[in-house]
Amino acid sequence: MQKLEGTRTATMLPCSWLSAVLLLAACLGTYCATIEEHSDYTACLSASSTCTSLSLTSQDLTGTIPTEIGSLSMLTLVYFNTNTLTGAIPTEIGLLTHLITFNTLSNSLTGAIPTEIGVLTRMTNMHWCCNKFTNKLPTELGKLTAMISLHYYSNSLTGRVPAELFAMTELRKLQLQSNSLTGTIATEIGVLTALTYVNTHSNSLTGAIPTEIGVLTRMTYMHWCCNKFTNKLPTELGKLTAMISLFVPQQETL
Repeated sequence: MQKLEGTRTATMLPCSWLSAVLLLAACLGTYCATIEEHSDYTACLSASSTCTSLSLTSQDLTGTIPTEIGSLSMLTLVYFNTNTLTGAIPTEIGLLTHLITFNTLSNSLTGAIPTEIGVLTRMTNMHWCCNKFTNKLPTELGKLTAMISLHYYSNSLTGRVPAELFAMTELRKLQLQSNSLTGTIATEIGVLTALTYVNTHSNSLTGAIPTEIGVLTRMTYMHWCCNKFTNKLPTELGKLTAMISLFVPQQETL
């Protein structure tokens, strides 16, 4: 074939080279395809003894949470929310004993909530809602006595709300709505005198609403509807004079 004067021959990169170039271009931007490929994560791994915060919110991330996250032992804040992450939370999370906030809101994470979270005693905020977690709420949650906000709504959690959960005496906000929880609400809920917000709607909780809620005088929002509660509303509700919003459908007050 004759080469025309003044033209240039294009250089064709092998497919493997082209893939590497495209991946590098993505990683030089604001996000990569997975957590492992994100520049903020790799930078944190390179400075694991000083890295305290990892924020990967809304980065279009896919794949799983890498087990290597357990090596980032100084992390206090982790934000993986609003991505498309899948798979289970690795048990190595139990190595992150400095964690204060862990947010995985709005992903597609699955499996059970790892019992290893019981050692994360500095944790104050846990937002694991809007995922696909299954199985029971682990009793080890009760060891997180510094917890202020616990959000597990819109998952596929089953079983009872463990009485141990109410050992979180600093808890102010509890959201468990839109799961498949069963059983009764333990009377130990009366210990949570700092509680201001509780939402359990759209589960299959049964029995009576415990009279012990009468001591939760800081409560401003309480949503119990769309369950299978029986008996009458406890008169102790009248003691909650700070209440702003109370939702208990009539059909549940038999």
